[in-house]
Amino acid sequence: ATADSQRDALYLGLKNAVKAFLNIPDTTMQEAARILAQLLKDYRIEPAMQLDRQTGLMTNLITDLEGKCSAQVAALSLAPMVAGMKTANEKVRTSLSARTKESSTKETGMMKAARLLVDEYYREIVKYINAYALLEGAADYQVFIDVTNAEIVRYKRQVLKQKAKSNIPGGGENGDEGEPENPFE
Repeated sequence: ATADSQRDALYLGLKNAVKAFLNIPDTTMQEAARILAQLLKDYRIEPAMQLDRQTGLMTNLITDLEGKCSAQVAALSLAPMVAGMKTANEKVRTSLSARTKESSTKETGMMKAARLLVDEYYREIVKYINAYALLEGAADYQVFIDVTNAEIVRYKRQVLKQKAKSNIPGGGENGDEGEPENPFE
C-alpha cells in the first residue's frame, strides 16, 4: 500500500509536471512535453485501477520513458521522478507476486473443515447440557440455558443477519440444516 501510494504520487507529479511544461516558452522543452503528454494520454493510467493492471501499464510506461522517450525525459529533467516511479512500481510488483505465492500455498477448505469440527463439538456440548438438565432438573441449568440462548439469538440476528427460525428440526428458514434458534431446550 505504501509503495502503491508512492508510485501514484510520483505518477501524478510526473503528469502535472509534463502538463506544466506544455506552457513553457522554450520550444524544445514544449515539444518534449507534448510528446510525453501524448504518451501519458495513450497509456490512460488511473491511480484507482486494479493493482495488477496498473502495475503492468506502469512497467510498460517506464520502459518507454527510459527508452524511446529518454531524450524528452532528460530535456525536462524528469529522470529522478521516473526512477522513483520505477522503484515504487517494482516494490508493488514484488509484493503482489509474494502475496500470490503465499495464497497459493494455503490449504483450500481449511475454514470449512474447522467450522465443521467446531459445529460438531458445539452440538456435543448442547447434548450434554440438555442431558444434565433432564437428569438433574432444569432449574440448576436454566440461567445458563437462557443466557446462552439469548447470546446465540443475538449473534445469529446481528452478526450473521439471520431471521428468526422455528424450533422445529428441519424447519429453518435460511437452510441452516433446520437447527432450532434456541439449541438448549
